[in-house]
Amino acid sequence: MSGKPIAKIAELRNLGKVSQAWLNDAGIYTEADLRAIGAEEAYIRVWLRGHRPSLNLLYALYASIHNMKWNEIPPDVKARLKSAVEGVVESVHKRR
Repeated sequence: MSGKPIAKIAELRNLGKVSQAWLNDAGIYTEADLRAIGAEEAYIRVWLRGHRPSLNLLYALYASIHNMKWNEIPPDVKARLKSAVEGVVESVHKRR
């Protein structure tokens, strides 16, 4: 089998040790895992595991998937990402 090796979360740009620990706790171990579920779902899974990440994690996840620096994300994309996760977080709070 040839091809690119599967990158672990810690090898992705924008993500550090704390992000790796939170993502691993949420069952996300590799770049392939992250790409399969997307930034929004990964952020929500981390949040549902009891961690309380800032929106910077969401932006870092998105940027990692798109191989860019988190601060290069256009404002409209940041707004869309924020809106997507805030709706879920708010819904969970209402059910508790």
